[in-house]
Amino acid sequence: PPSVAPTPARPAEPVPDRGASSASAGLLEQASAARASGDFDRADALLQRAQRIDPRNGRIYLELAELPFARGDIESARTMAERGLLYCAGRACKRLREITRR
Repeated sequence: PPSVAPTPARPAEPVPDRGASSASAGLLEQASAARASGDFDRADALLQRAQRIDPRNGRIYLELAELPFARGDIESARTMAERGLLYCAGRACKRLREITRR
């Protein structure tokens, strides 16, 4: 019988940034405060946790891109920003695009 190649999976459709769940929203606030005080390691840990809770939230990806950007790690920031473009909406998309162009 003739061999039939499997149909490739369609890429996930972008999901509008619908806001964070209450759990991830609290983590985002804590991460923002930690980053503002210069505690990048704590901010990163909080954002990683938020991402596990709400993996399709564009704002979390934006915050995860801003951390390495603040540290001067432009390549890591670009990588995270590119991922975030799959899930962002509005101003978050604009900022993520800016980071990918650096």
